[in-house]
Amino acid sequence: MLTSRRLVSAFLATALAAPLAAQQTRAERTKYTETSTHADVLAFIDSLQLRGAKVRVGSIGRTSQGREMPYVIASRPLVTTPLEARRLGRPVVYIQGNIHAGEVEGKEALQAVLRDLVFDPKPNVLDSVVLVAVPIYNADGNEAFRPQAQNRGAQNGPESVGQRPNGMGLDLNRDYMKAEAPETRASLAMFNAWDPDLFVDLHTTDGSFHGYALTYAPSLHPAAGIVGGTFGGAFVRDSMLPVIRQRMRAKHKFEVFDYGNFSGDEGPAAQGEARSWSSYEHLPRYGTNYYGLRGRLSILSEAYSHDPFERRVKSTEAFVRELLSMTAQKAKSVLAITRGSDAALMAGKVTAVPVRAALTKPGVMLPVVEEPLDTMPEARETLADGIGLKDATPYNVQFIGSRPQFIDAGSFEKRKKSDPWYGYRQFCEMFLYPLMLQGYLGVGFQPFLRGAVNGISPDTMRKLLPASIRRPRKGRLTHVVLHAAAQNRFADSNVEMKKEAAKAGMSAAVLDATLGKLEKIVKGLTLGDKKSTWSEYTERGHYIENSLDEKERFVRDAVAARPRRLVFDIGCNDGAFSRIASAHSDFVVAMDADPLVVDRLYNTLKSEKNEKILPLYVDMSDSGGGIGWRGKERPGVFDRGNPDIVLYLAVIHHVAITFNIPVAAQLDMLATLSPEIVIEMPHADDPMVRKLLVNKRAGIHDDFNLDEFERLLNERFTVQSKMLLSSGTRTIFHATRRS
Repeated sequence: MLTSRRLVSAFLATALAAPLAAQQTRAERTKYTETSTHADVLAFIDSLQLRGAKVRVGSIGRTSQGREMPYVIASRPLVTTPLEARRLGRPVVYIQGNIHAGEVEGKEALQAVLRDLVFDPKPNVLDSVVLVAVPIYNADGNEAFRPQAQNRGAQNGPESVGQRPNGMGLDLNRDYMKAEAPETRASLAMFNAWDPDLFVDLHTTDGSFHGYALTYAPSLHPAAGIVGGTFGGAFVRDSMLPVIRQRMRAKHKFEVFDYGNFSGDEGPAAQGEARSWSSYEHLPRYGTNYYGLRGRLSILSEAYSHDPFERRVKSTEAFVRELLSMTAQKAKSVLAITRGSDAALMAGKVTAVPVRAALTKPGVMLPVVEEPLDTMPEARETLADGIGLKDATPYNVQFIGSRPQFIDAGSFEKRKKSDPWYGYRQFCEMFLYPLMLQGYLGVGFQPFLRGAVNGISPDTMRKLLPASIRRPRKGRLTHVVLHAAAQNRFADSNVEMKKEAAKAGMSAAVLDATLGKLEKIVKGLTLGDKKSTWSEYTERGHYIENSLDEKERFVRDAVAARPRRLVFDIGCNDGAFSRIASAHSDFVVAMDADPLVVDRLYNTLKSEKNEKILPLYVDMSDSGGGIGWRGKERPGVFDRGNPDIVLYLAVIHHVAITFNIPVAAQLDMLATLSPEIVIEMPHADDPMVRKLLVNKRAGIHDDFNLDEFERLLNERFTVQSKMLLSSGTRTIFHATRRS
């Protein structure tokens, strides 16, 4: 048993008569903004037994800093010793997460898979395999938490993660031959004791771009059977992984592929370099290769670092499930291979191995895609062809739902050999500086961009972003301070800066390196906020269950009443009603005044490749008219489209009470905007209304009551249907505009 286990656990286990609900991981509890600490994992494992799961738990050893390295044994029937596992005659699967502690998906996925399997009353893979799970192998590295941008700069969340090496500064996935770290020695001892048939090591990519949710590889050492022979590499490569690839696509909607990276590391290939896809080395210091040399099936997985954290966890979960399922299905073959490998070694039949592995068999290659995140990848991609990108405005990137689309082909121009990047200042003012404000200071950039069509000037940004010794701000010195100094120096001179920059000369290689550094800075910036006023709104639950179901049905019936081209969902929050509307319309614009809510919705839609819902930050109290020349250069949001129907749900009371905008004024806006609305009116005794009124000395507008609302509504619209929700404190209306 783990030493962290408390006596109170035993007391609670006997005191509770009914089984408890399954524990959530820290990632799940925080909506995938945070990852589990070492203490979280220990508590989660404890909870499995506390809640009645038949598992064996323990520690494979201690780290260099003295932390427990927990494991869980799960099977039906439960085995508690390696001898019992051997007698059971089933494959033993050893799955390890967090060897690189900043790569947190394996740690979270293993916890979730364990929980779901051990509490599943139906038959599952635990009836056919013995699972040995080590979710937090590099426990010391895990506790070296720093912001994700510092420890894992090319990774899309969570907010803080551990470091790659262990507490001694060693890369544990380079230590399997020398076994210098106590973690490695403990793992080898555990492996020797349980003698698993399949070893699985869960990782995350380091920043390369491709189009796959997850990549994988068998043991790559030639002696592990990549070209056939006694060991199981060929079986993994040719029999297991292709089937899993198909299942991941068909059952889980994840595209997966053989592990690798494009040439040119984390970007386009160098000039003159052929484009290629290469895997990792065959050296036995890597765990996957090492265990393959020991005659065991061995698999590496790599979640895609640029995917949102939740999607990376889900793809890893799905991969682990399919691996276990495949092992259960092919149990006889797996056991035959590993037992045969042992017999061949004992008999001395393996005397030589090929020098090199054979290439993968020819076949249909899956497409590999690079998604443009902003204008920088476009600029870098064209450099090798002698083309430059002269503009860097964010207005050049438009969205089809959650998919960004670069639209300004006229920005491309033939580049002279020494030309600088003429779009640099624009990129800083309209891309980099707003994101720095948000990422470094937690200051929303939206008001700045609504107030200045050309963005934030270098000098203004220098004043807004002070230096920080405690948390150095990447890019501040070069792209803010020095940039502002240069602008000020030449502000009153007759020197033409573009010509001077061209004279100074900038090779394509230097420019590409500069763009690459800017790209890393941008990808290292996050929204910052963990929680906002409305980010947990749905979770807190403001509706009794029946009321919410009624509301969903009402909205669905209203939108589905006739064909819809465009729907506006104002106050969309998590997008639940936007999704309902999207099932009965061509396109939905989902608007909310909470940047964190919008960011989460966008990332979710992006992971789903949803092109029917466009999430937008829109503050109804200050939505803004047009900006720029005569107020028409950039039209206001409500001047850009004419929706067929508007959803105005759980919004009117916030705008009326918090921002003192009368109900009549809101209805006038809606009548101007759309011929049809679905609107929810909370009554004066609604809990949220009472909450909003707590600090309102003067009370509320006279028109904020149900009777007056209906009178005002009927002046502008014809009510088609209405419903008092079961809560008794809210009424929802479907109405069409009077002609």
